[in-house]
Amino acid sequence: MTYFMMILITGILINICLPYMKQQTLGTISIFGYEFRFKREFFIAIVALPMFLLLALQYAVNSDYDNYIKIFYQVQLGESNIEIGYRLINKMTAMLNLDFQWIYIIMYGISFVLLVKCLLPYSEDIFLSLILLFFCFFEIVFIQIRQLAAVLICMSAFHLIAEKKMWRYFLAVLIACSFHKSAVIMLPMYFFLTYDFKFTYYLMIGGALFGLGFFSNRWIPFLLGKFIPERVGWFQMYKSNPISKWQSLFILLMLVIVILYYDQIKEMHAFNRILLNAFLLRIIIYLCGNWIPENRRFGFYFYLPITILIPNLLAREKNKYLKSLLSFIVCASVFVVFWLQYGGREWMNYKSIFSRIG
Repeated sequence: MTYFMMILITGILINICLPYMKQQTLGTISIFGYEFRFKREFFIAIVALPMFLLLALQYAVNSDYDNYIKIFYQVQLGESNIEIGYRLINKMTAMLNLDFQWIYIIMYGISFVLLVKCLLPYSEDIFLSLILLFFCFFEIVFIQIRQLAAVLICMSAFHLIAEKKMWRYFLAVLIACSFHKSAVIMLPMYFFLTYDFKFTYYLMIGGALFGLGFFSNRWIPFLLGKFIPERVGWFQMYKSNPISKWQSLFILLMLVIVILYYDQIKEMHAFNRILLNAFLLRIIIYLCGNWIPENRRFGFYFYLPITILIPNLLAREKNKYLKSLLSFIVCASVFVVFWLQYGGREWMNYKSIFSRIG
């Protein structure tokens, strides 16, 4: 239950520290008649600390942990062709004679800084954003440390799309690729995510993907055999699992919320249009492109933006009772899907680095 407890503690800390986190001036706290003044970064660090320690100090909880240890030693021997950004972090850690656990500490440090950069300026309900992040995206948050950094780098660069800073956005995506090469899919998204598409366009894209899927068992192996013969078996090996009915129901709920408040998106910051397009593209891939190899891995780049989009849409609701009801429904559905999908797995078997002592 450690995972739940740390999220609860984080929520309590957010309620206490949020006013200080939002202001640019020094925050003042009175303790026993004495006043202490702190920069807002201090309060941000206090809120982030529980979940950061939980994630950064995990020990051998899943198979990826063992894989990262192997990569750590392969990099030292010059036998790894892992992405250059992650490789440099491993080399730096080894050169400083630090324990492997510092890889997790450094990677989660990078991810939490990026998370703050995404949520603090743009999310209108940070706690709900974190609920969605830590429960909907447990797999990438708790296990896939390289891709978590890559996804957050890309999402933190979405504001560059809104500001039409193309080259800076491309640079950010290339940095993300240095942690996980799957981020390359975000390069052409600069031209797609700002466009005000009509729903008919989404239907056309979905129909095209659906049609291609009928013949995917023929044309993908054919193309791989012609141009990348060593990857012929990749298509069958990495085909996605069948669509989960619980995930489908949750995505449907998110889509209903988007439809309810769709007209208000035009009145919101352009950043939210980018988040919306990313989410709708994820729905199309989920429903019509499940035949695409590793589409779930690529889908994180388009799905994780709901952690900001949904709280921002619910914040537009003027009826506080309806807003509370919808927020409760979202949270309840998140917990149910999380339990059904991950119940009894890593989050219940949590061990910290301190458990290896002795």
